[in-house]
Amino acid sequence: MTGLAVVGGSDPGGAEVYPLPLGVMLTRFEAVTWRPARLLGSELVAQAGASGALASALLLQAHALSDQDPGGTLPADDAWLAALAGCSASEWRARRALALLGWTPVRVRDAEGRDAGVRLSHPEVRREAERLYAAMLDRADDVAAATLRQHRARIRGQLRALGAGGKWMQAGPVEDIRLWLRARGLRMEQGHVESAMIDLERGW
Repeated sequence: MTGLAVVGGSDPGGAEVYPLPLGVMLTRFEAVTWRPARLLGSELVAQAGASGALASALLLQAHALSDQDPGGTLPADDAWLAALAGCSASEWRARRALALLGWTPVRVRDAEGRDAGVRLSHPEVRREAERLYAAMLDRADDVAAATLRQHRARIRGQLRALGAGGKWMQAGPVEDIRLWLRARGLRMEQGHVESAMIDLERGW
């Protein structure tokens, strides 16, 4: 049983597109930024009381930021939501309105920009997901930059072993060799580097 009509109150077809694409999960992050003061002063806490809705709401937020795809969203399906909220179908019906306070439908795209369906998003959870996603991209950039430096250093090492110097040790030729090897799926071994030098020399 889906719950879009009650959760969003609008046509999911007109929902905004979620910023994280399908396939981006936040499972590698063990810590997120919680804002206790904002939570304690929220409408959710004011209305939930001892109904159990608060516990379910916190469980849903925790799942959204740990094991959902894309990170920061929830499925737009009551059966799945009840399971994630840790309650039975009858308990979910009683808690649903408060547990999903602030969650609205969003459209999800895959990495190629194709429509991947509708899920639920909460503004606070979304902001945290965007922060974590940015950190993930920064980390990937750092790893890529470190790998590039290692590859260039290895090529220079092979060039030294071959007795090459002068122009070959400059940044431009080293990068030309790296790209030549990559285009052919070759390892940065001495023989391959020498072949790249011979081929590139012909084109200079």
